[in-house]
Amino acid sequence: GRWDPGMIIAQHGHMCINTVYVMEGSMMCGDVLCTKGMAITLDIGTPYGPNIAGPEGVTLYEVMVGDPTAWYADTEGFEALKRARGVVQLPPPHQTLPATAQARADAPAGIAPGGMGDRPIFNKPYPKPRFRHADQEQWREMRVQQRGDKRISVHEKWLDFRPRIFTFLGRWDPGMIIAQHGHMCINTIFILEGSMTCGGVECTKGMHITLDVGTPYGPNITGPEGCLVFEVMTGDVMPWFADPEGFEALKRAHGLVQIPPPHQVMPKGAFAED
Repeated sequence: GRWDPGMIIAQHGHMCINTVYVMEGSMMCGDVLCTKGMAITLDIGTPYGPNIAGPEGVTLYEVMVGDPTAWYADTEGFEALKRARGVVQLPPPHQTLPATAQARADAPAGIAPGGMGDRPIFNKPYPKPRFRHADQEQWREMRVQQRGDKRISVHEKWLDFRPRIFTFLGRWDPGMIIAQHGHMCINTIFILEGSMTCGGVECTKGMHITLDVGTPYGPNITGPEGCLVFEVMTGDVMPWFADPEGFEALKRAHGLVQIPPPHQVMPKGAFAED
């Protein structure tokens, strides 16, 4: 999503797990300033906003897993905010949805313009957005390989880690090889910087990869400048390896030796139920 400077988005929620990552620029989300590197996690139905794009605009990467139907939390406040800023809402240009999205858009609970849902009913207060800026986290060395005397690592910053949702930044050193594997959940990967090959496919900045539950992908080989990725996993993060023999042969061919990474202490409450 690319929002022009000053764009106002009403306070709203979606009937699915929704993650938002600020790639460039800034915005206010309610009373929280969100700059480059901010991750926002929204559980099902969680209202957030209003969102106001900063003076340089904002570019966001969003992932919704489930029913994307939206609901508005404060329509009167949204109208008052637009009046206070001299903003008039105009109809958006007509959009033709991709064929794969059309069935969902035509459904009663779909994403067609005007197909907004009713205010969800919770038996407890509405859940709150969870904010975590990448600058608040330290890099964790998660995988290590060695070529000669050179240490090659994967570092991660964990931004949200609960049973239903795991979001993190991954920084892969040049030449790192990650085995072909999958996870028992829906998994999305977005390349923020650098490049890698994924099973022979060249993946550069801006590449989005979607993996359905259990989908194997890779092997992944990081390019000469390294690679920075933002990943979202929704569900059981348990991995499985698709081709361990091929992985060992690939490491030998590249002169790599796998070595144990440093012991990592899980953050307090990691993957615990609310």
